[in-house]
Amino acid sequence: MEKLELKKSTLNSLLDEIDLLKSFEKVLIATQIQLRDYILLKLNNALSMLWPVLYPYSDWSNLRILSSEKGYVIEFYQNGWKEVDVFSSGGEKACVALSLRVALALLLTPSLSWIVLDEPTHNLDENAVSKLADALNTKLPTIIKQILVITHDERLVNLGYCQLIKIERDKNPNSFSTVFIN
Repeated sequence: MEKLELKKSTLNSLLDEIDLLKSFEKVLIATQIQLRDYILLKLNNALSMLWPVLYPYSDWSNLRILSSEKGYVIEFYQNGWKEVDVFSSGGEKACVALSLRVALALLLTPSLSWIVLDEPTHNLDENAVSKLADALNTKLPTIIKQILVITHDERLVNLGYCQLIKIERDKNPNSFSTVFIN
């Protein structure tokens, strides 16, 4: 009987601990939801500001990201919200990716105020590259202080609005890269 009472007491203690852990789990889940919603609100505010700056056309007027049961959904606006994955071209997806990168940089490193863009003209047509160049030259510097662009695209290289550091690599395995600062 004594052993049985001890086991009952242990069981009751464990049940109390389980109840406490369930309460902690509920608070943790609620906190995660609040944090996610706050981050999405800030991210969507940044996207609303950036999209008209970075997107070269007027057909999609806004961009947002939403959470769903399966993860996250990115949508643009044109007479209603539509999923980017379903309704966009390669160039539009490139603009979305660039907008998300800049928005995340603003959200995660607000006091740092710099971003590195690697091949930002990938899949962009001539007009979109021109709009991107204008944004990099005149619009983004009002939002981000330091913009580093890594590119092979001569359309961005020869714009003359920035300091150019060109690195050329000799294909000979025993040679070194040459750095030109303009």
